[in-house]
Amino acid sequence: MKSVKVLLLFIGLSLLLTEVVAQETVSKPKGPAPIPVELFFGNNRLVSTVSVNRKFTGSDRFGIIASSTTAFSYSNELSDNESMNVLFLSYNINKGFGLLAGFGLNSSWGFRPFAGGSYSYGSKSVVIALSSGFYLTESNNFESKVVLQYTPQIKESWSLYSRFEGLYNQDINTNKHDRGVLYGRLGVNYKSVAFGLAANLDWYGPNKFFRENFGVFVRYSFK
Repeated sequence: MKSVKVLLLFIGLSLLLTEVVAQETVSKPKGPAPIPVELFFGNNRLVSTVSVNRKFTGSDRFGIIASSTTAFSYSNELSDNESMNVLFLSYNINKGFGLLAGFGLNSSWGFRPFAGGSYSYGSKSVVIALSSGFYLTESNNFESKVVLQYTPQIKESWSLYSRFEGLYNQDINTNKHDRGVLYGRLGVNYKSVAFGLAANLDWYGPNKFFRENFGVFVRYSFK
């Protein structure tokens, strides 16, 4: 029941935010969505992220969502290194609502298949992406994720770059926290390059072991 409430909360948030920005002109991409690659030089770790969100050629409904995030300790402490990789097949039902099915591969817990739902909204300066679903393993971990991005134009090729990402994962069997993240970016964007300040806040396991990372990031979007 708690998982259902969390899912409904995320859907409600998406509808509210969409109403707030609905007056913006939607800009449909003329070609494939860019592939952003980011390096985050933090005070504790170096983090790299690659993301892909593209439709299959000739299809408006089927696509793939994939990402790979790796974090490295500067002292090469193996216990401080981690990676998270996901690959989902996406199906757009209508007006941004869709289905997801695929898997995650994590350096801590290995391979887990995943199934869930998603909602996305995009305009010239606003991106909203929400997803919720279950990892289909013995623990049946429930996970919800939200991404909010705001990039209003400053002048010509320059724009503000702000991004917030939150994730919460709970073990359904034990009803305890498994993983949580709050990531923030604030900087400027020039054509295909974004750079500025960054912060990653991570919580691990039922005891919510906390790890922070503050620094600067640079992001390049390949087209």
